[in-house]
Amino acid sequence: MKELITLKAWNGSEDEGAVSGKLAKVFRLEQEEASAIVRQLIEGKPWSFDKQITARQARVAKEHLTSFGFDVELSSDIDPAPSADPDFGENLTGTDEVSMETTGTNLGFHGDSTELFKIVFVNQILILCTLGVYYFWAKTKTRAYLIGSTSFAKDRFSYHGTGKELFKGGMILLLIALALGLSSSAVSMVLGSGAGAIVQGFLIPVLIGLAFPVLMVGAFRYRLSRTAWRSIRFSFRGMRMDAVKIYVKGFVLTVITLGFYYPIFAVELQKFWRDNSWFGSMPFKFSGEGKEIYGKFIVGILLTALTFGIYGFWLKAFLQRYYWSNTSLEQGTFYFDATGGELFKLNLVNMLLLVFTLGLGFAWVVARNMNFLADHLSLKGNIDVNKVIQDMKESGALGEEALDAFDVPLDII
Repeated sequence: MKELITLKAWNGSEDEGAVSGKLAKVFRLEQEEASAIVRQLIEGKPWSFDKQITARQARVAKEHLTSFGFDVELSSDIDPAPSADPDFGENLTGTDEVSMETTGTNLGFHGDSTELFKIVFVNQILILCTLGVYYFWAKTKTRAYLIGSTSFAKDRFSYHGTGKELFKGGMILLLIALALGLSSSAVSMVLGSGAGAIVQGFLIPVLIGLAFPVLMVGAFRYRLSRTAWRSIRFSFRGMRMDAVKIYVKGFVLTVITLGFYYPIFAVELQKFWRDNSWFGSMPFKFSGEGKEIYGKFIVGILLTALTFGIYGFWLKAFLQRYYWSNTSLEQGTFYFDATGGELFKLNLVNMLLLVFTLGLGFAWVVARNMNFLADHLSLKGNIDVNKVIQDMKESGALGEEALDAFDVPLDII
């Protein structure tokens, strides 16, 4: 049985350009033609594919298009229409599988500083009007805009987190904090102020220190599980206890060695975060070793101190180049080619923007940082996305809001 596919409307939340690109892939259209179809659907005018497809192709295409927000209708036995190519829809399978071979594909950032400023400005007003409650939704809205404005191989990423998830995580964290406070007060009342002082001055800080890597894992797991590219989600599969062991060991040895263990610790952290990150069913791999950067790291720390922090930009650029050049995805390897001078200039201009605009230039600073990353980070090599299957790992939002409460930025990779 042959079927004809009709798109009745589009009610998706993705950027119009991104969904047009996906529509073009499904029906093998030019980008401009696909964009015109999306605009037609937004105006309430249906569009029909002018070729018949098989029932199997129709089923796959409908599932795929529905996931993008299209209202799809199938009609059977439309004789006048010619048949589509026999392999129509073979690469859809619900995951937007496409084979990609690249010799140097950069990220792209398509965000507009003015548009971002409007989002941030409205967010701040709503946060004030709701006495802070809207913060969770404001953060989600900003993140969705930034991630949705970032592309790779001309296809944009998408973000699926919600303010409600972060709100729940924040409330759980608040309850935990209240429980710790009440426990400390109860110990003081029952065992005396001395015992209470031990709990407040030693036990609670130790518990918070041990909880920190646990919360980091939760935050990163949540962030990746809500991010997708070509409808394939990312995930993080590292274990919380493994993170605790790495952080405790690294902290203790760094203190004992007066900081000389830190380069080894830094690389072990990168290996943990990157080796446990996945794109669908495809794992990222990190091959770096601390001994390879040890000498340059120690010299860099000394030069940073001697230059009152200025050389720190050159050290950071070196580390990022090393970390990314040792990170791979299947047969592709990442490259970051920014220099210390470029990083210094970026941060200097950012600082001046914030100072002379009294903070109002924050949106422009964020956009500049995103553009800088997009201009300097690329993936070289071959990746067969057809091998990737959807394998999303669910995660809660507790870790994300815990980091906010402790004022620790999530800047792992």
